[in-house]
Amino acid sequence: STAAIPLMRILRENENDDLRIIAALALYKIGSPIAIHAVKQSIRFDDSERVSKHCASFYNEYLKNKIIDEEKNDYVVKTARK
Repeated sequence: STAAIPLMRILRENENDDLRIIAALALYKIGSPIAIHAVKQSIRFDDSERVSKHCASFYNEYLKNKIIDEEKNDYVVKTARK
């Protein structure tokens, strides 16, 4: 998504914690690999503990949804083979 690049810049460079959190949320919602990677990197590297915690929450939600989707796919494959 072309929106991801400016959002990544905000997440990485903006001094306002609230704007960085909003950018991280938007990147999580975009969901592309590069967007999710930016959120994951901010968990470790953002100077604000508040921003890091929000990024961790968004990333954990992404992982949880990914696991649920994989389980659904496994179930569909198993039931289709019966």
